Amino acid sequence: EQAGLTGKIKQLFREGVPALVSDNGDTPSLLDVVTESIDIMQLRVMRSRMAGDPPEIMIRPRTSDIGFLEFHRGTEAIEAGKVAAEKVKEDLRLYFSPDQCVP
Repeated sequence: EQAGLTGKIKQLFREGVPALVSDNGDTPSLLDVVTESIDIMQLRVMRSRMAGDPPEIMIRPRTSDIGFLEFHRGTEAIEAGKVAAEKVKEDLRLYFSPDQCVP
């Protein structure tokens, strides 16, 4: 049994419209396809914006294994953010140091 919101949504779809959810691990469900499509669109928009106005420092937590609707994995995502922030801690300290601030 799948945990969290994703599992509950899939259960609702399974009960209402079985074609939306696949129990076969090899075949993605309609819900899987839609959420993956949203992820791809979001990534493309982000890359486009960053190309035009790149950040001075970027914190990139490793959360690619956390799904679109897996809110129950929030603690895991927060921990990944902390780890990523720790990696750029020195860059952040230098960037926000008083010598770098423009009046």
